[in-house]
Amino acid sequence: MRIGIIGGGPGGAVAAATLARSGHEVHIFENEVFPRFHIGESLLPCNMTVYEAIGLPSEQFTAHHYQPKHAAHFELSGSGRCCRFPFSDGLPGDPPSIFQVERSKFDHMLLKHAVAQGALLHCPSKVTSVDLPSDDKSLPVLHIEGAAAGAPGQMQVDFVIDASGRETLLARQLGLVDRSLRPCRRVAARSGSRTRRHLDLQVGGGLGLGHPPGAAQVVGGPGAQARGGGQGRDCPRHLRQ
Repeated sequence: MRIGIIGGGPGGAVAAATLARSGHEVHIFENEVFPRFHIGESLLPCNMTVYEAIGLPSEQFTAHHYQPKHAAHFELSGSGRCCRFPFSDGLPGDPPSIFQVERSKFDHMLLKHAVAQGALLHCPSKVTSVDLPSDDKSLPVLHIEGAAAGAPGQMQVDFVIDASGRETLLARQLGLVDRSLRPCRRVAARSGSRTRRHLDLQVGGGLGLGHPPGAAQVVGGPGAQARGGGQGRDCPRHLRQ
């Protein structure tokens, strides 16, 4: 299948690598040129299983000289009270440590890895809107700005994944953004015009980083199926399904 992914950040890159490794034709549309500055340097141990599933073992992080992180330390300013949470006492099956990363380099590493797995990167290129399926025979169509010379200004895909982060392109189109502009914590899936389901795909650790996700939207054409339920470490499995 042809998959269009809006955004090449950690969520988009992990999704792209997962799908490309499964043999799909994957197109990533990213407006910014990497490496680029971004906030959010803390990973969590549960993330490592996601990275390993796409072919990025811990040795890759060590080779990039990322700082190992063995615990989280919290201190209440001015009170003298503090609390330490060793990762070795964390969730069963999680590694006892993780890494502190520089996002500009880390995000670039993930994006390059997705391309190495077979994903096609369109950058700088911005998806401005998506034509959703109007009937059971239609497919989503991406409308693209900034496409390279000779590249089409639109693309028909079997599925589109919105990993645009705070822009929440599809969430806004589907009316899934509340008044505070925070998208609903659900995945919206659509197959044709008659099937629209909201799935409880709770990605507790996020697709890429150890922060609660804003939203992910997956829209497909005829016969599209999506399955929900499960935590962040199972995201590659859900993408394969």
